[in-house]
Amino acid sequence: CVHPGGGFGTVYQNFAKALGNDYPVWAFQARGLEINETPHTSIAEMATDYIEAMRNIQSSGPYLLLGWSFGGNVAQEMTVQLETIGESVELLILLDTAVNFPENTDRLDSHQEKLQNELEKISQELDLEEKNISLEDEALLKKIIDKLIEQKIVPLNTDVAAFRRILNIYVNNLDLMLTHKTNNCTCPILLARAANEPAPLNAQVFEWGNYTDKEVIQENINSTHGNMWGVEPSQEIVNYFTNYFNNKNTFPR
Repeated sequence: CVHPGGGFGTVYQNFAKALGNDYPVWAFQARGLEINETPHTSIAEMATDYIEAMRNIQSSGPYLLLGWSFGGNVAQEMTVQLETIGESVELLILLDTAVNFPENTDRLDSHQEKLQNELEKISQELDLEEKNISLEDEALLKKIIDKLIEQKIVPLNTDVAAFRRILNIYVNNLDLMLTHKTNNCTCPILLARAANEPAPLNAQVFEWGNYTDKEVIQENINSTHGNMWGVEPSQEIVNYFTNYFNNKNTFPR
């Protein structure tokens, strides 16, 4: 499992529990979350490093890869690189992962402005009624951390310094998305869409059929994009996943 934009693989705890012991789950953590680590400079570089780590656990395929949001783009790039070296991915699971991003003028903002913008979004999503939102407000950051820990999005030991690194990683990953070129893979894709989100203005952002030689199986999950990690959405995803393997002959291959 590849982490979403925030960098932590701990968001897949509910997914792992729903799968049970039949499918051990491994998840990646972004470089840069620990002290003195340098973030990756491209999705391709990130995918290469994650493949190396994965092959230390499982030396050869077929592999089962999953990614939520940004993590899906990394998992798809891992698939492309694995296939290039003769390895196979049996199924790529994308949790509300977009592709074909439009040109975005936000790339002209400074890194600090982007950090501030994302902090304001997080505060709003967590229903924190704060008037003056600042990265220097440690009391506010502690409130955010407590809520994220409660929702099992970040680890229990997350402190203010670690949260600032998380936010930095998130903004860095947004920038990496804007420069990433999505290449074609040759494995089937299970695309789990968040059904409780409004339809995108451009339907092409979820057209993964343009990037695989196999079929894309789309299933709608009763969830918002930000809650795909939750208990019930995770169980829905597991249900579709296990159904795929129990009924391979009924799915496009």
